[in-house]
Amino acid sequence: MNKQSSNSTFFFPLRTNVEYFTSPEGFLTLERRVKQAAILYDVIILEGGIYTASAGPTGSMDFWISPSQVTDEELRLKLEPSGGQHHLALAPTGSRQFQTVVSGPVERRFRSEFHSILKKLGPEYPKWIKMETYDLTSAAKSLASRISRNDEKNTNIAIPEGSHFLRNIILRNLNRDLILAGSLGSMASIDPLHLPILQKKMAAHGGLRPASGFVALEVAVPDLSEVPWDVIAEVREHKAMMEFRHRIVQTENLVRTSLPDADDAELRFQISQIITNELLNEIKNLRPTVKGVVANLTLDLLSGLIPPPWSAVSTLALNTPEIGKLFKTRTSWITMFMKLRTSKQNP
Repeated sequence: MNKQSSNSTFFFPLRTNVEYFTSPEGFLTLERRVKQAAILYDVIILEGGIYTASAGPTGSMDFWISPSQVTDEELRLKLEPSGGQHHLALAPTGSRQFQTVVSGPVERRFRSEFHSILKKLGPEYPKWIKMETYDLTSAAKSLASRISRNDEKNTNIAIPEGSHFLRNIILRNLNRDLILAGSLGSMASIDPLHLPILQKKMAAHGGLRPASGFVALEVAVPDLSEVPWDVIAEVREHKAMMEFRHRIVQTENLVRTSLPDADDAELRFQISQIITNELLNEIKNLRPTVKGVVANLTLDLLSGLIPPPWSAVSTLALNTPEIGKLFKTRTSWITMFMKLRTSKQNP
């Protein structure tokens, strides 16, 4: 996956985002991730249509419904992630002689679609969100299958649980979407089901790397799900947007580089420390008259009385009229921070 360009793109493929659709909480996580991508990237591409799949010890099958066939009834349909049976029978064109291809118990079912997110935005959704459909060439499909077979043989990459058919469909979908993202020259969203496999592949192949900035943005604005889409669109147009994006990505890259073996908790803690320090420096530079307030805040931060530390800065800016007023006149990255931290959905 390539670096961000001057017109950076982030891609949400159907097959490697299926895990977000297994629960309402997962869908909220996906929506937050789309909003995060809207802050970090210029263009968001959602793969169109509906993808469904099932796998079990006797076989697997998957289908794709084109956007032109997507209906409200289809969008309301929900599938149980596991249990029950699946059955597929096919017949030659013009024949009624059906032959069973797959039949048996189901280990996992998958279903994914991004049309529901666009429906929430309305018919006039922003032009920087695009819905596209893709199909790999025969050569690319063969490559994805070949890589998947090799992955399944690789004990460092192979999925330890599940039937051969479940492992195969997960690996095939991951490699398909990695090839597709590479052809688009974009970073791609990978769900928690496929991410551990990708991380193993990254360890073996230095050319692969994760999209940077998402963890730091979540530390800075943990409740981005509650920020309305119109605020997201407004912030994207602000002249300080590029600086804010740069600060967020730079901060995460700095921590990942300096602490390559840090776990998620340590990564987030170190990011929060950098953001806290930069916010304090920004407040100190606003006006000398607020330095006394900043000194008191710093003491609270150092004594660990306000967890997590960066939340205190946001609260201070909201509750101190002079600082809040000054923030509104600023054009630095802190303006974006405050706008996102203080904008919430109406209850």
